Amino acid sequence: MRGTAQTLPILQDLGYTYYIDDVSRDEPFLVNVRNKPFAVVPYTLHMNDIVNYESAISAPKATPPTLKREFDVLYEKARIAVA
Repeated sequence: MRGTAQTLPILQDLGYTYYIDDVSRDEPFLVNVRNKPFAVVPYTLHMNDIVNYESAISAPKATPPTLKREFDVLYEKARIAVA
């Protein structure tokens, strides 16, 4: 959530082929970094663990079921998209 214009090139220099700190959309996507494909694997902001830890709304026991529900929704969307 604090990336810069140089974040992906720096990660690429370090040997990474993916980036997981993105909240721009729900599904993974590819971008070109120095003419090479680079995967971006986003997550929804409401599932960000920092947001949950800083919030008094979310109890620790609520986190696993919330993550499962989020996964189930995305899994179902993917299943429908390829059907």
